[in-house]
Amino acid sequence: MNKKKNGWFLKTYVLLTVAFITFFTVYAFRYDVLDSLYKKGYVEFETKESMEKKLKPVIEEKYIYPENINDVTNKLNELFPDYDYHIWSTIYGEKKKVQVYETGYDYIEETQHYRETIDITFARGILSVQIHPKITSYLNAYRLFCLVNAIIISFIMIILYRYEQKNSKLKTVLYHLWNKPKLHRLHKLSTELLLVSIGTILFVSFMLVFLYIGRDVPIAFMRELQLYEHALDEQAAVIQEKLRNIDISKGNNTEIEKILKNNLPDTTFSFIEVIPNKKDKIYEYSYMNEMYENNDLYILNHTYASTAHINYNYIMENDQGFVQLRINYYPYLNYTLPYLIVSVILSFSYLLIFLQLFIRNKIKAIQIIQKDTSILAGGDWSHSFQYYGSDEIGQLSDELRSMQKSFYDNMQNEKKARKANQELITTLSHDLRTPLTSLLGYLELIRYREGSVEMKREYLDRSLLKVEQIRSLSNKMFEYFLVFEKEESLNLEVQPLSNLLNYIRENIEFMQQDDMKITYTLEDEHYQIACNIEMLQRAMDNLFSNMHKYADHSATAIVRGICEGNQYQLYMSNQIRIDDEKVESNRIGLKSVEKIIMMHNGTMNIDVKENTFTVVLELPLVIAE
Repeated sequence: MNKKKNGWFLKTYVLLTVAFITFFTVYAFRYDVLDSLYKKGYVEFETKESMEKKLKPVIEEKYIYPENINDVTNKLNELFPDYDYHIWSTIYGEKKKVQVYETGYDYIEETQHYRETIDITFARGILSVQIHPKITSYLNAYRLFCLVNAIIISFIMIILYRYEQKNSKLKTVLYHLWNKPKLHRLHKLSTELLLVSIGTILFVSFMLVFLYIGRDVPIAFMRELQLYEHALDEQAAVIQEKLRNIDISKGNNTEIEKILKNNLPDTTFSFIEVIPNKKDKIYEYSYMNEMYENNDLYILNHTYASTAHINYNYIMENDQGFVQLRINYYPYLNYTLPYLIVSVILSFSYLLIFLQLFIRNKIKAIQIIQKDTSILAGGDWSHSFQYYGSDEIGQLSDELRSMQKSFYDNMQNEKKARKANQELITTLSHDLRTPLTSLLGYLELIRYREGSVEMKREYLDRSLLKVEQIRSLSNKMFEYFLVFEKEESLNLEVQPLSNLLNYIRENIEFMQQDDMKITYTLEDEHYQIACNIEMLQRAMDNLFSNMHKYADHSATAIVRGICEGNQYQLYMSNQIRIDDEKVESNRIGLKSVEKIIMMHNGTMNIDVKENTFTVVLELPLVIAE
């Protein structure tokens, strides 16, 4: 359950981040799109001629003066509800023009080429009205467009993720590309971690730079939503009351500064002008808050000024006339540090995400291997390991897979061997039953039936033949079980090597009596050997029986026993009878000999060249300390 929650949280976080970046990336091109639409005629603004035609009939000469600012503002809001304005008036003095007042809110610099300036000339001066579109409807539509783009990109990512999860072909292609011989040097956990770390750091660095370069877009977004538009109206009203009865002069700078400082945010630059009742400017005072007294600060943050700083102009009544309060407000400075902190956190969170994904992928691989191992431990050795990889974990999985396959194959072979044992027991039981029945019959005839000596001797010969058949079948059964049954440890006793060599001599002498040519030399210097003498005798019986059956009796067989270091080597060689067609199909006898020798910690080597059969046995000697 926790894994699902973590996976859901991670996917949601990535999607929201992508949606956020997509939204503001598209939003950064809002004015470019507006210009394109304007040039193509899809967006139209009111012309200067139209504005002038509406404005002139309702503007009277008295509107030049500050006491009539409210009337001017009301007229503009009535005539042009979808436009912002900027107003200033100039009167003709005796020698020059004198600006009387200025009011209005700052416009968006990117829309300045859409503005229109109307100058209305009167006998006493000029009233200038600068009108520019709010483009509020367009921005609302464009924000919706940005939101749709962000949603579409998020859905595309979800579809691609699900496709990648379900599409095994893509994984196979990527797996083969990664497993090319040229890339084998990279197939190490340490190398993979290094590559992931470098790639992640580059990605995080790019993301941080990208967010920093585009820092003005989110702040401008808030500006254009008017989240802090007209934010100083209340403060300006307070300042007006405090300045209403105060003497505004150069000698009163301290008191003026105190009023401005206590009632305006730190992120402002302000100055005041006095417009006396005589319509002449008598005083100007500038004030900048202490934390922004360095002019370099404005240069540093100039990139924001186009969309994130606002100019406020207020006309206030004073006993001396009118006070014009101008405020340059930089609210973006309040958001810069939080934005940078969020950008750093957002960027470096992806460092943790990529590293976590890498580590989680490796842990998942280990868990898969652990699960497969548990299944094998439960007895299901037909189950194979499901994880494939090129690093150390993948190599471990490959080795375990090979072990599983080998063990499974051995189990299948063991099942086949057991089945063959059962069949052999059934066959041998049947084969033993026939000569035993005949043997009992012959013995009963000898015992209970009267007859001549020749007849009883014939029955005895037949009985001996049946006994030899039984003996041969029992030897075959022993050899087969010795080869295919599980290996059991033997109780080895230290005995003189001569016990074994004497038994070998007896076999050789018996075969010589049967007209077989054998030469032998058996080195015996009172060596000792740890052995089970009965098992070794069975092995010798088997070897000499094979020699007697399959050797060319006209050719001389060789038997030689010598000491080689701590080993006793028994060498047996003979010519194979060419006309012999009875060949042991499974070589059970030789396999039984090999297993007996191995149980004595020895070795057995067989060599067949042309018509020569050679077997070499090596048994360890017991060396007295």
